[in-house]
Amino acid sequence: CLLALAVTAARADEEQDLIAVLQSNADAPRKCSACQRLRIVGTARSAPALAALLAEEPTAHAARYALEGLPFPEAGAALREALGKTSGLIQAGLIDSIGWRGDTQAAAQIAALLGSADVVTATASATALGRIGGKDAIAALSAARDKAPAAVQTAILEGLLRCAERLLAGGDYAGAAAIYRDLFQDNTPATARAAAWRGLALSDPTRRVALLTGAIAGPDRLLQSMALQLLPELGDRQAIEACVESWD
Repeated sequence: CLLALAVTAARADEEQDLIAVLQSNADAPRKCSACQRLRIVGTARSAPALAALLAEEPTAHAARYALEGLPFPEAGAALREALGKTSGLIQAGLIDSIGWRGDTQAAAQIAALLGSADVVTATASATALGRIGGKDAIAALSAARDKAPAAVQTAILEGLLRCAERLLAGGDYAGAAAIYRDLFQDNTPATARAAAWRGLALSDPTRRVALLTGAIAGPDRLLQSMALQLLPELGDRQAIEACVESWD
């Protein structure tokens, strides 16, 4: 117990020293090094000092990297607050960090940036919403799907697929199937359409046999290959027998 207390006290002293570096006139490399260490030893006490560096080009990346890894609400709040005070690559980086944290509180803020004229910001927003998931993220991505420029479309489709995967993993088969069904359209790019087909086969048992037999017998070689891989993976006796019967 005494050893544990000593270690805790030592980490607290180290954190305070690192915070002092961030608040000093130290050069950018030294502050960045302190940020990297704070990602490991930092607590909620570090958030204000790290937040102060988020808008400064030389230290923004290191500061958000540290906050991204701190499992405290103060870290998430600092990233969300900085989001509205920055632009360009710094803002895109903040969006990325928020996405990795899966911060549902930031979904509305990021959804508002999905329509940004800056392709980097819009793409980062679509990716982050996919990682965050939830109804708000799905609604924002679905609404932007037909309006976004081609450069952002891929990120939006990937974001929707990631949202569907989260629903499927959580047991919400109906919710996942709705997204997959919407993406399994002729005008959807081939890779995303194939991913949607696989998701639909996994999430909608009522359509599974038709999807598998149709893909195996159909002209789309990508879907045919995916169906042949999925068939043994599923181990669905009804689907296997239906496929065998359809082969001449």
